[in-house]
Formats: sequence, C-alpha cells, structure tokens
Amino acid sequence: MNHFFNKYPQSPLMIRDFESKTPLFFQDVSMMLGIFLADKKAALKYLPSSDFKLICPFPGKALVGINCFQYRSTDIGPYNEVSISVAVERKKWRPGFVSVMASTLSQNFHANILQLPVTTEVALHGGLDFFHYPKFMSNIEFKDVDNKQICEVKDFDTNEMLFKFSGNKIKTKKSKKLNTALYNSYPEMNNTIIQADLLVNQIEKGTKWLGNDFSFEIGNHSQSQILKDLKLSRLMQYVYMPSGQAILFEPKEMNV
Repeated sequence: MNHFFNKYPQSPLMIRDFESKTPLFFQDVSMMLGIFLADKKAALKYLPSSDFKLICPFPGKALVGINCFQYRSTDIGPYNEVSISVAVERKKWRPGFVSVMASTLSQNFHANILQLPVTTEVALHGGLDFFHYPKFMSNIEFKDVDNKQICEVKDFDTNEMLFKFSGNKIKTKKSKKLNTALYNSYPEMNNTIIQADLLVNQIEKGTKWLGNDFSFEIGNHSQSQILKDLKLSRLMQYVYMPSGQAILFEPKEMNV
C-alpha cells in the first residue's frame, strides 16, 4: 500500500548526525493497544494545559492508553516503542461517553503522552529534539507465546523490569483500502503546547471491547510508578494490529 505515502512529499532532515526525512514514514508497523479506566484525580495532573480536559466516560474515571509498537521498517531504521498516555480533549461541554463515541467513530484520538521508552538512539533524539516527547532509552522485547504476544520493557542499563504487557492475538480483518486512524498528542516545547499527529494505516486489525485480552504487570523500578499512581482498573478496549503503516508529521501549533 505505497499509495498511503504518495500524497505526502518528504524533505531532508538531520537528527543530529543521522540523515532522515520529514514527515517520517513507517513502512511496516505492528501494535497492541489497551485502553483502561484510571483514577481521575491521579490523571488530572497530566493535563497538557488548562485548555484541555480529561475524557471521563464514568464519574471519577479517566482513560489511559498503553500502545506497544514494533516499527520493523522506518526511515530511521527498526525500533520498538511503548507509549503510556492519558486521553484528553480541548474543553467541550459534552459527556465523556459522547467524546469516546465521537473518537471511535471518527478514528481520531487525542492524548497526552506520559512515557515513551524506545530502543534506539536516533528514535530517542528525534523525539526529544523535535517534539520534546518524554522519551528514554529502554530494552523492549517482543515474543510470541501460544496465542499471545508479550511485550517486556526493561531498564536500559540494569535490565530490571519496568512493565510487562500481554495481548491476545484476537481475530483480525484485512483491509484492501486505506483504513486510517489519527493519533493527536500534545507535548510541550519551549513553554508552548504543540500538536503532533501520527497517521496510521490499519492494514490488518482486530478490536474487542471489555474482556481481558490485554493485561499488564508493573515492576518495582522508579519509572514503573506512573502506572501504579494512575490505578488502572477495567480494560475498556483492546486493539491488535499485526500489520500497518504510519506517518509522523512535524509538530505544529495547536488548531484553534
């Protein structure tokens, strides 16, 4: 599906000493995504700014997403990444469940990323220099066990476990046409909130609501504390995407 990339011309970009391009193309991507209920009070401190509010489908509950990515082919080489984020939106006076349905139907999701461990230095520096993402180096290993995919995140130096995620290989459907989802994030750069967009072409994907198809274990590392503080509870949605593509665009000023 190279036509996914055709409408987006690229320009040269240096990530320190590495020659890359922008927007950044990810030619071969897989993903596991779990969306959990979380404690609203704990999540409130992670709002990007006062212009945003949490998406709260139930009283006292926010939404936290955990994305486990394998980028097998990209403009900056292969690497793995895990994103922990809280669902947000620009302030709108509508119930949280309406926001959830609107995002699901439009396939347009908004979040503030809290942690973003990666496995290569070029991915680290690109995220820090151009987006000010909360990236740090980590060992992230994927393995298949029976009908599950396991993603383990470990300290880069000591190999101590931070998190361990497990997702079922649920039934999927292949799409012959473009099947895109847009993930908007809102990092802070030079004391200004910016918008960063990741467009994903979901070539093969399965989705399940509720259930127990995605689970996690939390280590005792200092960087593991964030999931303990958020008090994750029920799994609301699970997405398993064994095949996809993605485009990461340059950051921009927030749309008014």
